[in-house]
Amino acid sequence: MLAIETVGSQAELARRLGTSPMRIANWKRRGVPPEQVLRVVRAANGRVRPYDLRPDIYPDPHWMPPGLGKETGKGGSGERKPGGLPLAAGSRRFRRS
Repeated sequence: MLAIETVGSQAELARRLGTSPMRIANWKRRGVPPEQVLRVVRAANGRVRPYDLRPDIYPDPHWMPPGLGKETGKGGSGERKPGGLPLAAGSRRFRRS
């Protein structure tokens, strides 16, 4: 999975998402659940696109959530708004401890 390569390891991705490495291993086999895609994109600091994780849901390979794509026409500062993106709808329900 590209997100694992981007952050360095399966354990690091799990740490950034507040979940277990085993869950990430399951996602690697079965695919990232739709409600987790934008969280993974944020965990990878926008270096992975939603299309890379779920092209069936995000068919536009150039689309990025606001605040995570390359900033253009803003002096190249690349600053992001505080707070980032909200969790995908319902994603807290699926979080297990």
